[in-house]
Amino acid sequence: MTISYCACADEVDLDPCLTDGKKSPMPAYIISEVSEVVDAAAMERYRALAEVTIKQYGGRYLVRGGEWESLEGEWALERTIVVEFPSWEQAKAWYQSPEYAVARDLSRIALKRKMLMVEGAS
Repeated sequence: MTISYCACADEVDLDPCLTDGKKSPMPAYIISEVSEVVDAAAMERYRALAEVTIKQYGGRYLVRGGEWESLEGEWALERTIVVEFPSWEQAKAWYQSPEYAVARDLSRIALKRKMLMVEGAS
């Protein structure tokens, strides 16, 4: 029996994340903040390539551009993209994959952005 704290529980107790002795993976999110589209045609090619590889690695778009409103602070961005992956390992595998490499290289021509990966909670 394992007694520990798990991020998916509200307190220290029997570990509710354990299923058959293994922890359930937490989802991971890739968040991309696009500040400028430099080349619209290259951006469209990037989007098409990225979408295929994201699906291939088990990811799905949660936010893909769309309307936004600043509630606090100053934001200098054109669009925000949020992609959910089943786990940290899947998200990292996607980003480092040979399938995404072509799209990643194209993104450096197409746009200016910041990108980060964060662990989710279940």
